[in-house]
Amino acid sequence: MKKLIVFTGSSCQSCHAYIAKLKKHGIEFREISVDTFDGAMMAAKHHVRSLPTSVAVSGSSLPGNLPIETVIKLIK
Repeated sequence: MKKLIVFTGSSCQSCHAYIAKLKKHGIEFREISVDTFDGAMMAAKHHVRSLPTSVAVSGSSLPGNLPIETVIKLIK
């Protein structure tokens, strides 16, 4: 399974719901908050335009509003 990076923000309610879904389905991920300088710089590097945004380690961006089943299929 590919590793997943999820860009989030502390005031993003969609981010909180998305993270909860990932945890519920046992998907391993690394959460990076754009509220920090380093997180914002990494988000810029990956061309993050909205939150939440998931990035597979292979470099593929996955918008956060995809159904969780689709995310699972794409990262396997």
